[in-house]
Amino acid sequence: MNMVVNQDPLFLFFQKYKRYVTIFSLVLVVIFFYLIFKLLATKPAQPKLPEPLKVVSVVPENNVFKSYFSTEVVKLSFNYLVIPKNLEISISPFVETRILDQDKLTKTISIIPLKGWKENQEYTIIIKKESKSANGVALENDFDFKFKWVVPEPDDPDFNLYIDEKEAPNP
Repeated sequence: MNMVVNQDPLFLFFQKYKRYVTIFSLVLVVIFFYLIFKLLATKPAQPKLPEPLKVVSVVPENNVFKSYFSTEVVKLSFNYLVIPKNLEISISPFVETRILDQDKLTKTISIIPLKGWKENQEYTIIIKKESKSANGVALENDFDFKFKWVVPEPDDPDFNLYIDEKEAPNP
């Protein structure tokens, strides 16, 4: 009887190291089940909630416009892009205003009084908490900002008619 002996190197390897291959296979199965258990046991990461919409800066910074012009622009800057026409804004006492670029995405809105601010009148601008950024993030609370417009005294050290110091005349 003629027996055929398998000369395949892979077959010979497995025959020679059968015990080690079996142990290695069992170790791989244990590692596989351990990893599956770890994946199932870990809690899914909670999605990070976005920071609420905030007003990050205002003009006038010190709540007073010192200017000879009653039509100074109030600027409110946000931490997210907004569409100005979608914001719920009220001004008290009422004054007719225009908001620049109402349909454009911007981080800064500009509010201009049509007939000017009244001198020494305190105004309050309120942005309702229902106002949302362009990506749908709302204010946490109503935002209110008070300011007034005053004509500067001639000797007021805080008032400079010249934007650039180089333009100022030398005394």
